[in-house]
Amino acid sequence: MGSLPKNLQEILDEVYVALQNGTRVLAAVGARTTLDILALDKLGDLKTFQAKLDALQGAGHVTPHERDLLEVLTEAGNASAHRGFRPNENDLVTVMDVLEGILEKVYVLDARQKELAARAKQLKTMPVS
Repeated sequence: MGSLPKNLQEILDEVYVALQNGTRVLAAVGARTTLDILALDKLGDLKTFQAKLDALQGAGHVTPHERDLLEVLTEAGNASAHRGFRPNENDLVTVMDVLEGILEKVYVLDARQKELAARAKQLKTMPVS
């Protein structure tokens, strides 16, 4: 969590509170909102979730497979917000696994890869004895 921007930490805290209190609809909508904030942070303001998912993939933040998973997360949140869908616990485990995996990839692993690349570059310049 500490690697995430403050606004993402705050909304994710609320999603976890919703999960702990059994408010499944709010948790699903909150997961979708978390993804929306991630897209805003990485891409700027795009109007539709479709555009956000396309742009996340186009910018290399997610693979085509991950984009498909995010579409399921988005649809679960949309259906909960607009069509009375009440996800069960297994649905929410799936939604949260997808969300947490993407957050880890975009904010933790990407930063780690950049750090390792910089260290490897520095190591390449070391004299050989």
